Amino acid sequence: MSQQDLTSDMLTRIRNAARNKQPRVDCLNSKLAGGIAKVLKEEGYIGAFHVIEDGRQGMLRVELRYGPRGEPTFTELKRKSKP
Repeated sequence: MSQQDLTSDMLTRIRNAARNKQPRVDCLNSKLAGGIAKVLKEEGYIGAFHVIEDGRQGMLRVELRYGPRGEPTFTELKRKSKP
């Protein structure tokens, strides 16, 4: 599977997983994806993230956070610039 825009793919996976109330989501790993996950964690939007080595590029496992009534910690997740 070839992904041209890894950032949009990551944000879409997180958005879809939060909409479906999943506890975690796996995204393709890259330096930029790791940086985005670090900022989301620092700002309190996600719980944690870990890199899972698979012998190739690796996967970034993102642990999602929810509010006390099960609502996602973010209401909208959009990319502001285009590739």
